[in-house]
Amino acid sequence: MRKLAAYTVVRLASALSWKPPPHRVRELFPATADAARRNADADAVFVVTGASGGIGSTIVEQLHERTAGTIYACCRDATKAPALDRVRPVPLDVCDDASIAALPDTVGARVDALWNVGGVLHEGDRGPERSLDAVDREWLLKSVDVNCAGPILVTKALRKALNAGRRGGANARPASVVANLSARVGSISDNGLGGWYSYRLSKAALNQATVTCARELRRQRTICVALHPGTTDTGLSKPFQARVAPEKLFPVEFTASQLLDIVDGLEEDDSGRFLDWAGVDVEY
Repeated sequence: MRKLAAYTVVRLASALSWKPPPHRVRELFPATADAARRNADADAVFVVTGASGGIGSTIVEQLHERTAGTIYACCRDATKAPALDRVRPVPLDVCDDASIAALPDTVGARVDALWNVGGVLHEGDRGPERSLDAVDREWLLKSVDVNCAGPILVTKALRKALNAGRRGGANARPASVVANLSARVGSISDNGLGGWYSYRLSKAALNQATVTCARELRRQRTICVALHPGTTDTGLSKPFQARVAPEKLFPVEFTASQLLDIVDGLEEDDSGRFLDWAGVDVEY
């Protein structure tokens, strides 16, 4: 299954004359025994939010290639989720409490991995602010709601299902994972340019939420990480691609494969880390 995913990346790279940048993900994060068990288990459950977007839908497709379990593809319009066997489309609005509250009954008592992928950078005529004068309360709060409050409330709703049990216990299973899609611009220490107030603030808040969840959920063997995907060729980045060097604009298949490889290589001690697409730590 990994070979198929890798072949897809190579084929696409060849078609676009795009060469994957140097990286050592599989060296830094070799697949763990827990990941092998999780991926081979037909009873395993994977939940992906933002499943109609570029990265979210591709993660669903590659999870389908890599795993034997059931994948719940969650997005506002469930008809836009990938249509594959073992993939269950779920209508989910991360800004609506009733929609989130219904999720546990839909996915059941077990979740092995939660991918919080959904996010917003621009919408209509709203987008990243270049200056303080452009900051608007409605858009600022919308960004925080989608990019931070949504993921943390989905994680809260599925917390019990994510409980992997005490290692060695009668009901223990492989450590579970919460992977929050963040962004390097959410790093406070890496903010050398300013601007993009709402997006930066919302992703910085998501990073803090990730670390806080990591501290609490380690008792139930749930690994929580924030992931920076790099600039990926999707609708989210489309308005800003003109200034991106071609070699730094990643095909979505490459990005999804990198992130999945990282998650498959996570140990319990990795919980709380902020990692980029190459498996390198990003300073908070």
